[in-house]
Amino acid sequence: MAITFQEDEDNAQNVLDQIDESLSQAKQSSAARTLLYMREGEQYLVRLLNPASRIVMLDFHERFTSQKPDPRAVCGHNFELECAWCAEQKTSGDFKLKPDQHFFLQLYLHAVYKRVDKALEQVTYKDNDGVTKAVCGIRLLEMKRRGPLSGLLAIIKEAYADDPQVLAKDYVIKKIGSGPNTNYTFSAQQRVRPLPPTIEVWTRKQIMEQVVEACPVKTVGSVLDAVADIPLDDVTEGEEFP
Repeated sequence: MAITFQEDEDNAQNVLDQIDESLSQAKQSSAARTLLYMREGEQYLVRLLNPASRIVMLDFHERFTSQKPDPRAVCGHNFELECAWCAEQKTSGDFKLKPDQHFFLQLYLHAVYKRVDKALEQVTYKDNDGVTKAVCGIRLLEMKRRGPLSGLLAIIKEAYADDPQVLAKDYVIKKIGSGPNTNYTFSAQQRVRPLPPTIEVWTRKQIMEQVVEACPVKTVGSVLDAVADIPLDDVTEGEEFP
């Protein structure tokens, strides 16, 4: 059967739409890897990179079902957009959908360690070429005002408030326990490792871009999965960390 010009044109548009969707998913996946996910029993050697004025606070939707977050999304109200999750919460009455404040802080991850047979071993991975590499690089630390991560938020807030040299020191973050019994420790190290010379300290706008790509805003009628759709042009450096 011959394909008409219109059918061919429609198919081409479908292919282009699929490419757009695939590229968007790849961006979200890449941005999601920038977020620091901490596992029980591991230790994270880090350097804080942001001054207090660049710590980003965003209203966030995170409803846990079967121990997994669904949704996990930035609230559209941060950008004066009509948020679909807020609309659903009002309609359904599901209090778990209410947005809460999350805080995002840029850091450099020197290394990750885990205890194996009473010894600490550095965590590694294999790249696409099969080469073993250490886990390290730029990350965003996500903290919350409720739950176990609120304790880490309070500790880091005190570090900024009390220590003018907070950005010149290395720290180890430890995650102890799991679930509601999780605790975090945050301790300064005597040894300070050098940072790579190419490190870029992100602006608040750049941090927001990463978070929005990883956890897209859903507005009424659409998902804004591209940062270009979010009005970030007026983002300023903000006030000091509360």
